[in-house]
Amino acid sequence: MTTVAPTMRPADAPVTAWDAIVIGAGPAGAFTALRLARAGARTLLVDRKPFPRAKVCGGCLNARAVAILEGAGLDDEMRAAGARPVSAIQLRTNNRQARLPLPLGLAITRATLDAIIVRAAIAAGAEFVCASGAVERDEGQGTGVRRVRLTHPDGQPVTASAKIVITADGLGNGALRDAEAFESKVDSAARIGVGVVAEPGAVPATAGVITMIVAPGGY
Repeated sequence: MTTVAPTMRPADAPVTAWDAIVIGAGPAGAFTALRLARAGARTLLVDRKPFPRAKVCGGCLNARAVAILEGAGLDDEMRAAGARPVSAIQLRTNNRQARLPLPLGLAITRATLDAIIVRAAIAAGAEFVCASGAVERDEGQGTGVRRVRLTHPDGQPVTASAKIVITADGLGNGALRDAEAFESKVDSAARIGVGVVAEPGAVPATAGVITMIVAPGGY
């Protein structure tokens, strides 16, 4: 099951003096919230998208990532949810191909992976708000308190406070756009990935093998 319901409304977030607010409920943010909650921190996890959400990137977990999730007790649920072993990567370009072995990892859809980790964070005591934008403000610096402005389509913006704010909101870093102490820049030569879901048979693929199609302009 990939649906995860929020545990509170954005309007209720300011009521609590949070130890930590984590912005972004992908694997990095959700796992951080899980560890914080298990350590006893009052943790708020926020994501701007409703759940479930479909994402192409991040569904192939290498052996180290699998070991980390095993250490958190999440591997059995992942396998039960359909995770499949991955043991090689195949590069294809024109009529040539190369296959390289990999330490055993797992492949799982991001919608499923995100839901598993977010549910674990909630079970550990974290609160979860989704479909809500979050932007860190410069207000409160020097006081030991950080401010985060939460926005939601159905209500007025509110400001929540925490001792620390952790942003895990991806390459764009939209959560830091109002914080003058931070600057996010993307290299002008960086590749831009376009994610799509191909119909079965559209790409020659083998079970357990990551297939990467390579061309002069990218992959």
